[in-house]
Amino acid sequence: MHDRPLSRGKCRRIVLAALPCTTSDVAEVIQAELVGVSRKSAVQRAYMALCRLRDSGHVVQDFGTDGCLWRVHENS
Repeated sequence: MHDRPLSRGKCRRIVLAALPCTTSDVAEVIQAELVGVSRKSAVQRAYMALCRLRDSGHVVQDFGTDGCLWRVHENS
């Protein structure tokens, strides 16, 4: 359970607006949106949102020299 819940679909909208980015970049945006949320919680929320979007085919992971970059899937 989160002590600072977001409205339905808000985390997904935050993630999609931040793309292309890393999980850490999305966590920073979530922390800015939810004042007082811990870094660990923000990273977990970001990663879970990205995984759900990946599983639904909206985003893909690119593993490059800079690490893992998430981007919008071209066919979605």
